[in-house]
Amino acid sequence: MGSATGGEMTDMQRVAAELEIRNLVARYCHCYDQGRVDDYCDLFVESAEFRAPGIAAVGREQIREKVGATAAIAPPAQHVTYNTVIEVGEDGSAKGWSDFMYVAAGSDGGILVVGRYLDDFVVSDGRWMFRRRLAEFVES
Repeated sequence: MGSATGGEMTDMQRVAAELEIRNLVARYCHCYDQGRVDDYCDLFVESAEFRAPGIAAVGREQIREKVGATAAIAPPAQHVTYNTVIEVGEDGSAKGWSDFMYVAAGSDGGILVVGRYLDDFVVSDGRWMFRRRLAEFVES
């Protein structure tokens, strides 16, 4: 799983870390879109931070209350995440950013939100997790 254990990372460890982080970013979308609140919250370290316009949550419990709970009752929609860039540092730290759209399902569907995620990642319990996720919305 996570390869950041201190010291410098090899090229292979950085590539493995990037792939694990890309899977984390994808799991975020699947868990939220499917209303899997426990799985969604498990993607964040206990002391994580999540911020979006109108939402500020620090700690996994606040993330559950302010973000995860909305996933369970949200109308059918889907995250589309693209243009993801992951930078894994020599020391095993990682950050990234991804553009996203949140698209409503059904005949009345359309793009609900467009924005960008700014992320900091950390290895915890042997796997990459979100330490911080900031969502910026594109205003028209």
